[in-house]
Amino acid sequence: MKIFNISILFCLLLTVSSCVKFDEFYSSEDFPGDEIGSSTYNLELVLSEGYRFWSQAVVKEHLADANVICDITEANLEGDFVGAYRAKYDYSRLDFKNDNMWEDAYKSINQANHILAITDADNQIDNIFESQRARMRGEAAFLRAYNHFLLLRYYAKQYTASTANTDAGIILRTTPAEDFSTGGRSSVAEGYALVLEDLELAIASLPENFSSNDHGTFPAYQFRANKFDAVSLKARVLLQMNDIDEALEVVSSLIGKPNTAPEFPAWAPAGLKMATGDGVLDLFRSESLAAGSELRTYVANYAISEPFTLMERIKLMANGVQSSIYLKDSFSEMYLDDKGDFLNSDTLRLRNFIKEVVVENEAGVATDTTFIYQKFSLTTGINTNWPTIRLAELLLMRAELLAVRGGSSAALKDLNLLRSLRGAQTVAGAPNPAEVLELVIRERMLELVGEGERFFHWKRMGAYNATVSDIYPESVYAPFSRTDQADIRWDSPQTLFRLPVNEINRNPDLSEADQNP
Repeated sequence: MKIFNISILFCLLLTVSSCVKFDEFYSSEDFPGDEIGSSTYNLELVLSEGYRFWSQAVVKEHLADANVICDITEANLEGDFVGAYRAKYDYSRLDFKNDNMWEDAYKSINQANHILAITDADNQIDNIFESQRARMRGEAAFLRAYNHFLLLRYYAKQYTASTANTDAGIILRTTPAEDFSTGGRSSVAEGYALVLEDLELAIASLPENFSSNDHGTFPAYQFRANKFDAVSLKARVLLQMNDIDEALEVVSSLIGKPNTAPEFPAWAPAGLKMATGDGVLDLFRSESLAAGSELRTYVANYAISEPFTLMERIKLMANGVQSSIYLKDSFSEMYLDDKGDFLNSDTLRLRNFIKEVVVENEAGVATDTTFIYQKFSLTTGINTNWPTIRLAELLLMRAELLAVRGGSSAALKDLNLLRSLRGAQTVAGAPNPAEVLELVIRERMLELVGEGERFFHWKRMGAYNATVSDIYPESVYAPFSRTDQADIRWDSPQTLFRLPVNEINRNPDLSEADQNP
């Protein structure tokens, strides 16, 4: 791709009929010109705003919520610092919501819809538009798919083939809008069908590689999706749907066939294609480290710069002076031996994924220790890569899918490959599929802790046992309790966020009857 000269773009602004003014749906002093479709430069700004809204929905809202409501966290609820997270931890239905996630996700979707509408028409915006058209459509389709999928996981029931056509989903928005005052709830089946359709467009349109040089002086958000990202997201979506065979096929297209060392396709990013032999294993090794530039090597990542300390509010939480969300002892003990010392086999994860902190009372006296997330702690001004889909997740995904299909031996090879790369003892013997599944789920807990996926894996595994085949050990999706709420099941209405009240009130296509229970 060529490097573009922004002065050329300014000289080639052409009027496009039926354009929506940028400031009609989001204001920005940096936006050059009045109309979105006046130049390729303007379209890039709209796309960049779409990434920004998406990152806010995922980083500021989803990661925090998913880590609060899953079954491996605890909370001191006596103080005042948990705030809105208390309602989620308690599963208090009237307050169990996240309006900001809803709004940011739909803002990102709207940005994508503007791009898709303009690039779908036979427009001749300027002399570089045609060369960027397919790539822009691919990025917009990726954003729309990711945001709709995010909302489906929180606001709609877990996908179940037998009821997906009648289960209430979310509002699907596929055209540009100046406001969000209309639109009824689709079915869950319709929602997932649109996500997969958008991902197919993204896969067909996105480039193999993305370098900042590709944009020249375009204003670009730090993360840009490529084809490998879109295919990886498709694998996650299919797994959430419990479409085992299709998910296994897609994962295998990314990291190779079972019973082999990871092999990447010809259309993978350049850094993956160049890796051979031990170099391939190094990718799985280095991308799991906590350093910002290494957390998600070659697979989707993006950056922010602002404090994010939900899991670090530890000091003075004794005596009710301050509250905190932290890891349950039963989870953190998986990293420890019977004497309470760190297991040598998991030192990499202990060093980079979780950390032990001292609990002090109001006098500053240490009273206890506990564990918190280590991965995503930021300080002002520090960039950290945040996860979307990681190579280790793909390897664990393939291991689980193989075990579900009865391929215990092949699944164990994937599991042991990751364990050996983490310096952990490999699993010997010939465990049966259910035992392998339990091992894989435990490994995922240790490897992906804090990445916001456990809650949704918990729901889909319960759905698989209930509606497809009883294969997952109950221990991996067992009900769990929170203060006054006991035995919260995977299919409980308590696990659904409620639609924002403002959405119900302003939208003539919705009523209280459409609200989640």
